[in-house]
Amino acid sequence: MASPSPRRHALPPPRHRRTLSSTLVQESVAAAAALVQKWHPDDDSGSLFLHAAEHEAQRFLRAAADLHRAMLFFASNVTHGGHGLVQAQALLLTAMGRLDLELQLLLDDITQSAEDATRSNIRAVAEAMMAAGYGKECISTFKSHRRAALATELQRLLGFLSPPDHLHKLTWEQLDGSIIPSWLAAATVAFNSLFAAEKDLCDAVFAGGNAAVGEAVFAAVANDQATSLLAVAEAAVARARRAPERLFRVLDVHDTLSEVLPGLLSVFGDSSEVAARAALVVAKVGEAARGILGSLEAAIQKEPSKATAAGGAVHPLTRYVMNYLVFLADYQEGLALLVYDDHEQEASSSPSVIIQRLVSVLLGKLEAKAGCYREVALSYLFLANNTQYVANKVVGSGKLRGILGDGWAEAQSGKARAHVGVYVRAAWGKVMAAISGAEAPEAVEQAVMEAVGMQEQWVAADEETGEALRAAATAAVVPKYRMFYRRYGAAVRLTPGDVTTMIAALFAGPFIDFNSVRTLRECGKQIDIHIPAPPPLESEPSVIEIRLPQQKFVSNARGMSLFTCQWRPSTIEPKALIFLCHGYAMECSISMRGTGTRLAQAGFAVHGMDYEGHGKSSGLQGYITSFNDIVVDCSKYFASVCEKLEYKNQRRFLLGESMGGAIVLMLHRKEPTYWDGAILVAPMCKIVEDMKPHPIMISILSKLSNVIPTWRIIPNEDIIDRAIKSEEWREEVRNNHYCYKGKPRLKTGYELFMASLDIESNLDKVTLPFIIVHGGDDAVTDPSVSEALYTLAESKDKTLKLYPGMCHALTSGEPKENIDIVFSDIIKWLNERAASTP
Repeated sequence: MASPSPRRHALPPPRHRRTLSSTLVQESVAAAAALVQKWHPDDDSGSLFLHAAEHEAQRFLRAAADLHRAMLFFASNVTHGGHGLVQAQALLLTAMGRLDLELQLLLDDITQSAEDATRSNIRAVAEAMMAAGYGKECISTFKSHRRAALATELQRLLGFLSPPDHLHKLTWEQLDGSIIPSWLAAATVAFNSLFAAEKDLCDAVFAGGNAAVGEAVFAAVANDQATSLLAVAEAAVARARRAPERLFRVLDVHDTLSEVLPGLLSVFGDSSEVAARAALVVAKVGEAARGILGSLEAAIQKEPSKATAAGGAVHPLTRYVMNYLVFLADYQEGLALLVYDDHEQEASSSPSVIIQRLVSVLLGKLEAKAGCYREVALSYLFLANNTQYVANKVVGSGKLRGILGDGWAEAQSGKARAHVGVYVRAAWGKVMAAISGAEAPEAVEQAVMEAVGMQEQWVAADEETGEALRAAATAAVVPKYRMFYRRYGAAVRLTPGDVTTMIAALFAGPFIDFNSVRTLRECGKQIDIHIPAPPPLESEPSVIEIRLPQQKFVSNARGMSLFTCQWRPSTIEPKALIFLCHGYAMECSISMRGTGTRLAQAGFAVHGMDYEGHGKSSGLQGYITSFNDIVVDCSKYFASVCEKLEYKNQRRFLLGESMGGAIVLMLHRKEPTYWDGAILVAPMCKIVEDMKPHPIMISILSKLSNVIPTWRIIPNEDIIDRAIKSEEWREEVRNNHYCYKGKPRLKTGYELFMASLDIESNLDKVTLPFIIVHGGDDAVTDPSVSEALYTLAESKDKTLKLYPGMCHALTSGEPKENIDIVFSDIIKWLNERAASTP
């Protein structure tokens, strides 16, 4: 009988198996419970991933996974899993709380040096939370944290936190000066690297799941920030309106958008909300550019033809348009994408055609303006100057020359030469006719003097044009005059050499190289010149931020264009108004910029004006036809500023240097109660006794100044070395084309002399508060003159400061430590009087 087969060990009944599994699960829960309690989220025990050992963090992640499995196990054991399920669920909730806290700490810790390790830990935490069913909480924490971090970084890049809908409250100067430049830099960084890095982080953290999760998280984090950044550009461009000088900021925005668009599409996707917003902004930029170009053409056409340039000079419109086109040519590639719209893809809208059309409109307007001159010769001089200027600007710009063609500029230069020929025939026609008609010598000489006198205040565009004008006149007139002179001999007073000298004195300059003027601001009618501010005064420890100097032109009653400028604080209301009166042959924007800047930094609004014949204003340079006219021009302009609503309640002070001191005293005499005080810097207000000429000489000077008023025959030594101690400032004045450095003209000398006598006889009528600052070694205006004013003036509030060892140019031409002393006294005096109630 066969033996029975061996008995197999029977499997435990199902209940026993469940009991064994339950025991193991309960043990894992107990082990996890100890670790979870150790790292309870409410305990201030540092970071599990940043401060504990690496294996501790891994144990915690495994414990979280064990708790999740235990929940699933107990949930499947309907009969005996109730208590275990509640315990495991409570522990898992605590563990998830800890991991949520760790996620925040790790997101705070993302740095360049530890980026890979931190990202790995963030991903591990995210995977643990999502595996445990806490994906929603994980994503919510991640999104809110990264959205805030991205907003903070964008604010740092932009330098401001201003919602786009608030930008309409800002002035264009604020947008142009800070908002748009900040946006250009911030957009480049954000769209080229910042958003891409954020996308990489989202992809790395959520790569373990559905790719759509990472994309959705990134969209939630970055879309609003990206569209807000684009909205800043959209709002700024909308403020450009149709002002021609603002086109270049619009083009800057377009260039930046073009640069970042490939990266934007790569990161956000072609069909994303951000891509759609970017396309909208690009379209609006194009619309703005086309509108501005259209308004520029319309503005040129609407420019009044009767608004001519004094002396046939280069018209401001010519300079404006040509400087504009030089800059526009630099943007040719970007402009090509902007000028087309969706409905008109024609060659007539290309940048080259647009520029050619604008030049053509300008030349047509110049022809119309030329026809408004009464003298035919002046009309053709105007055409010669302006046509040659246009040609020179094209030659000086490689891109503009490339657009218009190599032969275009030469053709314009040919036209300018033809205009010169017509000009010479018209200007000297009467002389030529008198010689050819064998008129009496007196008639020929009279014709020569009239021709010279007519042209004395006419100007040439540049030295080359001036030389061409003189050469053409000399070639046409002198040979025939020489024959005339040989015929009449001793009966003729003017020799051929005299006529040659007279012609050589015409169009002698100085000339300004406008081809070198390449700052963007000079394309506008209001010019912002960036001038580094001088260091603060030692006595003024609190230096106030100032606006960039503002400059513009105004017209006087005689139709002359007068240059004005202003400096003012940008962060506070000005303490008072100060009006600058510069010295003879000087100007405001360069030679007095240190004064304007220092006073604005001290909290004052400072305004200045170049007199007729000075600086950037119209008129024969260095020529004063009437001292009283200068006083009237200053009075009208200064009063127009004072009467502005924003300045109605401000105190008003005058500051005059040298001859400007005489103007200040005459302004006071004209309106004795209008001004609240004056600062007189080495003022011209009296002629010392041993310098006064004999009355007979005064009478002769008066008569000569009426016959040959612009003749530069008054001898003078180089006053720059006598007036200025600083060698650096001497060079700056010598290199300043706007400062007249020729001999004083007869009429100018007479007007200055008579003004000094007039002021001297009225010193006792000075009643306003004043401070005089004068160098003890001044060799231009004697310090005794200031002492006489101080002694004779009826003012109850008067101060005299004499500085031993200092010279004439106290506010600019001394060493820095001396200038600081002078301004310390001036600003202290101003502060004491500006603080009182008007």
